[in-house]
Amino acid sequence: MLLNIEYDWSDPDTSTPRDYSQTSTGAPTVYGGRNITYNATDVKYGGSSKPVIVSDIQGSGYSTRATFVTDAVASPHSIQGLVFEFAQSGKR
Repeated sequence: MLLNIEYDWSDPDTSTPRDYSQTSTGAPTVYGGRNITYNATDVKYGGSSKPVIVSDIQGSGYSTRATFVTDAVASPHSIQGLVFEFAQSGKR
């Protein structure tokens, strides 16, 4: 999945970072599921059914828009929440 961040309502005078690649691994094993080899190396026990993905992003502006894009063949998904934590840095 790709994360695209845009600032200041897509103002062409505001710098926009490149897309950030988002990955999630370790989906839980569902017992009795189809096509599962339980002793395989990619089977994770105790995995989270709702993974948390953390990304450091760059940029600044008065508004922020986050867009998620994927072309995976996996089942549909939903984003349960999005949190921005701000830190002051650089020259003022």
